[in-house]
Amino acid sequence: TEAQRVAQMTRGSFDISIGPLISLWKFGTEEYRVPENDEIRAALQLVDYTAIEFHKGQLRLSKKGMSVDLGGIAKGLAVDVAMDSLRAHGISDAMIDTGSNLRTMVSELTAGKRNVWVRHPRNRSELFARFPMDEGCVATSGDYERYFIQDSVRYHHILDPRTGRPARGCVSLTVVANSGLEADALSTALFVMGPEQGLKLVETLSGVEAVYLLENGETIEWIASAGLKDIFEIVNKQ
Repeated sequence: TEAQRVAQMTRGSFDISIGPLISLWKFGTEEYRVPENDEIRAALQLVDYTAIEFHKGQLRLSKKGMSVDLGGIAKGLAVDVAMDSLRAHGISDAMIDTGSNLRTMVSELTAGKRNVWVRHPRNRSELFARFPMDEGCVATSGDYERYFIQDSVRYHHILDPRTGRPARGCVSLTVVANSGLEADALSTALFVMGPEQGLKLVETLSGVEAVYLLENGETIEWIASAGLKDIFEIVNKQ
């Protein structure tokens, strides 16, 4: 239900029916490849979040060959469940970090002391920036986690459900949101939308902020929403 809400809000930039495209590109396997144009066109016929139906707690895919991929939202839910479990056991200060998803809970011990660090998208061992956050949820999507390079072109796993190809609007996108679930889904959707459309949407959403990292030659530039731009501190400009 949450995935469908984000799909509608982003006009299909996030779409859990992207399964046929994920299978086609074979990211995460040793058989990754650039599909032929006719293969992509055929797979796109099966990508349609409006063809997903819910009835009495069951999900139905109305087109034969459709499949669901929850990779863009499930980890965020896992972070939320984990934090709820910690609270239920009396934990009052915690940080859960899965690599691409982060959730924090603050007490007097860490109030005003915790920063969220953003990885440099081209130097994996380096950090690019940081911003302070006592309590909240963060998710990052980037073109540097799962990718391959063919004929000097980088092909990454964040596919645009509307084109069937890797999204090209940015190289990294970090989202702050009200829940891990929301942050995870929005990090994928806003990455696909790109900075111009993405930031317009962010400014309409309560409790949501975002920062885009863009590649300009050998330089990484950034653009952030109103709530982050004044606290986003660059630590590595290279």
